[in-house]
Amino acid sequence: MTRLTTLFLSILLFAGLAGAASKDTYYNVEVLVIEHRLPDLEGGEVWVKTDLSDLVTELRQAGQETSAGSETSTLGRAGAKLVKDGKHRLLAHRHWTQLGQVKSDSKPVRLQDSGQTLDGVVHVYQLSRSLYLDLNLALGSDKLRLDRPDDAKTPVFRLQEHRRIRLQEIHYFDHPRFGVLVRVMPVGRN
Repeated sequence: MTRLTTLFLSILLFAGLAGAASKDTYYNVEVLVIEHRLPDLEGGEVWVKTDLSDLVTELRQAGQETSAGSETSTLGRAGAKLVKDGKHRLLAHRHWTQLGQVKSDSKPVRLQDSGQTLDGVVHVYQLSRSLYLDLNLALGSDKLRLDRPDDAKTPVFRLQEHRRIRLQEIHYFDHPRFGVLVRVMPVGRN
């Protein structure tokens, strides 16, 4: 190899290694949970008692602080329109900023409503260059008792999803009893 080729390859290798050291990427995450008050959506389904042990385990790992979602955000305006018709009820609207990390380094975020009928976690994490979202939510018609699930006298409706998500898009997760809208944006964008 000539000295010029060796020098050129060294520069390319150094540039590649320098580019591999990525900067920390932060994301704004917004989640809106709406209860459907549309009995026709149930389609005569029979709801059976469900095991909540996986959810209880995830709730113990939750650690990210959240704040109330903005009424003027895209999801806030969508929620206001849905609630206005009386066929939906707002359960939770939360917002937080988090570092893009692999699943093992990131923590799930706990979502609850004020009446304690909704409880669960949202977990946003990075895998390679993609973002993923895991939902594990439970909704009861009465106050949830996740610490003593055997005491539950009413059915518990579950929404468990795992999905690759794209930045800046609104993602919808559906269940006959409730739905979840999620939007993830890079920090600095609205």
